[in-house]
Amino acid sequence: MSRGRERVVALVDMDCFFMQVEQRFDPQLRGRPCAVVQYNKWQGGGIIAVSYEARSFGVARGMWASEARALCPELLLARVPEARGKADLSRYREASAEVMEVLSRFAAIERASIDEAYLDLTGSARDRLRELRGRPLAAQLLPTTFVQGLPASPDPQHAAKGRQKLIFFCSIMLRPSYNAGL
Repeated sequence: MSRGRERVVALVDMDCFFMQVEQRFDPQLRGRPCAVVQYNKWQGGGIIAVSYEARSFGVARGMWASEARALCPELLLARVPEARGKADLSRYREASAEVMEVLSRFAAIERASIDEAYLDLTGSARDRLRELRGRPLAAQLLPTTFVQGLPASPDPQHAAKGRQKLIFFCSIMLRPSYNAGL
């Protein structure tokens, strides 16, 4: 890509989205070990989403509900509704549309799935860079900044410079003022 035409794109992947939707419908599930199961009632159904509380017991996506209950006897299960023998994802689609509408207030989005979207943050990044005018960003403004997928370089000096540039650029975008509050 030619200089000045780079894009800043972020992937939003909503963790345990189906579980959070179920917790919104049934507040008694909040703060308790629970999971969402789908389809097959054999062995309690297949788990497609797990709450953080259940994860601490070792419950994971892809397990059968009976297997998960062996790890966590107090596990609560929410079942994906069915219509005409198929999963009825209406409530999840509606919740997804709400989230996507909020995300679209901050950037142009491209929905990747029911719980994932790409955000084009290029305009926001350019505005932030213009504001900073080359000044460094204080580390205390970035308490939870993570950079994933940084390519390795055989030249340590080159890798360090690239890492510094990437961390600086990401730090601009990940300042708390850009938290969407979701």
